[in-house]
Amino acid sequence: MPEKMEVDRKLYKNKSNFGITCTKYTLFLLNAVFVIASVMAISSGISLTVAFTSTYDMMAYGVDTVSTLWLVIGTIFLIVAFFGIFAALKESTASANIYGILIMVVFVWQIAVSAYSFSFLNQTQYIVTNQLKRMMIDYSRGYQPEVDWIQLNYQCCGINDPSDWQKFDRYTTPSPRYDKYDYFDHLNSTTDAQINQIDRLPVSCCEQNSNYVNLRCDRYHKTGCFDPIHRIVSASVMLAGTFGLIFSILQFLGIVLGFHYARLIRGKKTQLQVQIWNTYHGNSASDHQETDYDPMQS
Repeated sequence: MPEKMEVDRKLYKNKSNFGITCTKYTLFLLNAVFVIASVMAISSGISLTVAFTSTYDMMAYGVDTVSTLWLVIGTIFLIVAFFGIFAALKESTASANIYGILIMVVFVWQIAVSAYSFSFLNQTQYIVTNQLKRMMIDYSRGYQPEVDWIQLNYQCCGINDPSDWQKFDRYTTPSPRYDKYDYFDHLNSTTDAQINQIDRLPVSCCEQNSNYVNLRCDRYHKTGCFDPIHRIVSASVMLAGTFGLIFSILQFLGIVLGFHYARLIRGKKTQLQVQIWNTYHGNSASDHQETDYDPMQS
């Protein structure tokens, strides 16, 4: 009977060690993935900040909050991931439990940031339209490099079409002055119809190799800049939210593994303490029996 108990104890010990080893290296690999993911989150936040600040200048509408949150959560996630690697290698119950709590906090926060990112999808049209309008109005007062970059790179002009430039600053087409008789003649005339056409545009609206004289070019881009910019903004927001949701699933796995790892380590330590207790008390009992037996022999 004692031999059977010893065999069962060894089988349980081997099974326990195998479970701890598997969980240990799974947790290690998962946190290695988390390190890569957190670096991607930080780089995405930096890229989003740089892109919107230097190119589109749309940070004032809350996109700055999204990018800042991703920078912060990416940095915290990186720290927690390194701590998870440490906890996996250390095989400490306390470290595994602390890791489980930390990754749970990051999980809740990332879900909130993802939801906040998706909330901007319904506002992207408003953000792009109003910011492009603002940049066009203040084109000659500081926004010329940004607007020219957009119109040249996306081969577009204005918000919806080139006629948007007729509303702003020096690109406004002056209304012709007529006396009351000439005005009625002008309404019925076809020779002056070009006055109402698009004729004043910034040079970035012109096609390549077109002639640009007195704010006019003979060939210009016919489409507005709203569509390409809106696609970029929407894709950035969607990517941020989707990225967060995907990795929140892996974070949930990290929570389960962290607490399961702590339980396995606690069980192993408890088993070791029981073995020490049994060994110590077993030896004490043997010594006691031998002490009682010797006088009888004498």
